[in-house]
Amino acid sequence: MWVGFKEEEYLFLKSEMKREKILIADGSTFMRIMLTTALERLDFEVVGNAKNGREAVDKYMELKPDIVLVDIALGGMDGIKVTRTIVNEDPSAIVIMLISESSDIPDIIVEAVRAGARGYINKPLSAEEIERRIESALKR
Repeated sequence: MWVGFKEEEYLFLKSEMKREKILIADGSTFMRIMLTTALERLDFEVVGNAKNGREAVDKYMELKPDIVLVDIALGGMDGIKVTRTIVNEDPSAIVIMLISESSDIPDIIVEAVRAGARGYINKPLSAEEIERRIESALKR
């Protein structure tokens, strides 16, 4: 609660604050549900989910979210191609890659940044990591 505000004033002010709209693109239903739950608890608005690369691009163009979380290993069109396609269409897009632990993470991160990603989050995820990485990407 904010100091000096009554509860109803706090709730009104909180409701008037802009909530970043997020699109989640991940092939795993479990991961999409887990991310949605974590993001909503952090007061982000999840406006859509995509289970493959083509759907991610289509939903981005339709919904124009503030942030897109894209799994590197999406089916149909991988996360790098999705990022490149979205950023080519909208250079102001904020794309954050979701990357599973592997030995070639540094190469993947470099490729993701070259494609236009503004950050990355390692899987397995934590709410703290999600919040920190999103806040960092929003500041760029």
